[in-house]
Amino acid sequence: MKKILFILSTCIATLSHAQNMEISWSPNIEYDRMTTGDLSKFAGANEKYVYGLFSPTYKKMAKNTRTLIVYDKISMKPVGKLNLTSSADFKDICVTNDAIYVLSIDDSKGKEVLYAQTYTPTLEVIAAKKKIYQINTNSSAASRFYNSIKTMVNSKANSNLYIVAEKPNTKNEQVQIEYNVVDKDLNTLSAAQIELPVVSVRNTAATLSSFTVGDDGMILSKNYIKTDRETRKEEKLFSYAILSVINPEKQTINSLPIKATGKHINDFEYFSRDGKLYVAGIYSENQGKLSERGNGVFFSVLNTVSGELENTKFSEINGAKVRFGILYLEKIKQNADGSITLFATEDQNIVITTQTKNGTTTRYENIKGNILVANLHKDGSLNWKNVVPRSITYDQLYVRDIQVMLSEENSYLTYADRFRSGKKNFFNRRSKKEMRDLLPYCQFNTASGSMQTQNFKLNKENTEKNDRRFMNAANLTEINNVLYLDGFQVHIKPGVAVLGCVTAPLCGFGCGYWYIKLNNGSAVDGGGSLGSIRLNEK
Repeated sequence: MKKILFILSTCIATLSHAQNMEISWSPNIEYDRMTTGDLSKFAGANEKYVYGLFSPTYKKMAKNTRTLIVYDKISMKPVGKLNLTSSADFKDICVTNDAIYVLSIDDSKGKEVLYAQTYTPTLEVIAAKKKIYQINTNSSAASRFYNSIKTMVNSKANSNLYIVAEKPNTKNEQVQIEYNVVDKDLNTLSAAQIELPVVSVRNTAATLSSFTVGDDGMILSKNYIKTDRETRKEEKLFSYAILSVINPEKQTINSLPIKATGKHINDFEYFSRDGKLYVAGIYSENQGKLSERGNGVFFSVLNTVSGELENTKFSEINGAKVRFGILYLEKIKQNADGSITLFATEDQNIVITTQTKNGTTTRYENIKGNILVANLHKDGSLNWKNVVPRSITYDQLYVRDIQVMLSEENSYLTYADRFRSGKKNFFNRRSKKEMRDLLPYCQFNTASGSMQTQNFKLNKENTEKNDRRFMNAANLTEINNVLYLDGFQVHIKPGVAVLGCVTAPLCGFGCGYWYIKLNNGSAVDGGGSLGSIRLNEK
């Protein structure tokens, strides 16, 4: 009787949590080698819509042609479609609440020229194509591999386009950047040149900085500094990062070195809000035996108005459940109560090269272990920490398979796991069907850190084979608190595959046949749908 009651209670609990998430699918999209091709990426989302960018597989059109399809972000019904062509190479699509920026770049003559055209969220024309920025670059052939121009938006700040370009760097000189802020009518709102507090150690055409835009419209720059011999000896540091906050309107810059004596800052993220720069991440002690070094999370705040550092806290994390390998910081989320939650996973990338009598073979592995979740109070002190046990190995490097959605009271962490629970043994491994149909997720209460692990089921029972969907945590994209799933799949046509195998022994004809078919995109067909997973707490 107790066993029956336990099973019933488990089923009831599962059903009650099954409503935490729900999914919608777009209508089927047929593969077309010269238009949709296959999905290039989710280009972005705003308050109402999400945008899928498709690239043709016909090689002659791949650089200059795109198809942009806009969907209602809740129902995934198509709202608009735009076929884009350009004489210059496509650079990016930037999405805001009021405008969609379509960007292309021409870097063929020793300079980079940026063109833009803008559309409404439903893809009606706002401003025709226009040259909006140009910068001279290094004329060497190598410079063609580096685009100096970076383009960014942040709908939480405004609907403007931010353009930042780093000039070619000269040894022993400070790194210089230019920035322009452009509105949806492609008018320049502000522009300036500014020096970063970084000195280039060599001549290079490559950019040394990374840039983002904060929620308050500030431009954030990240650079790495290699320490001199004296600093390495005194502070036990070989390198550290510098974050700079640029106010485009006032043309001011404030900087914060991310370092602390005796501590190694492994990984961190940052964002600006209410005139302050928030920095949080993972650290380890530099001193002592490796097995005895402390590990934990750190927090720091830079007042971007005064330029002063207001608060820095290092919180050591102890406990048998926390087993640090090589820890990678996946996400930082800002909660409604002002606290911050960090999500980090044990992550190790391995390249295995084997020498045999037939030559050399190389195998790649990305081994992922437990997930650390740590919540920091608004002042940066540690509130709670928890660990999600999981284990999975990918046969490629640098796979990102963690996404997070937030509600007012909870965080929902999705991830991939080879095992049904924390027990890692042969009998507890997930079947292929479970890996395909189930998405593991963990619900955390933001205030207390209490944790519940569940599975989101993608396919209903007895779903027909042709209607079956496939779940892969590594193919999820989180935009504005909604997860988007790429269900678009293409495959080699059966006739092409058979003929390719038959003609393979005829090396010249077979290779030519495959080259033509793959080059013009006629070797594959297929299609599929795009899905959105959102919270539905009841």
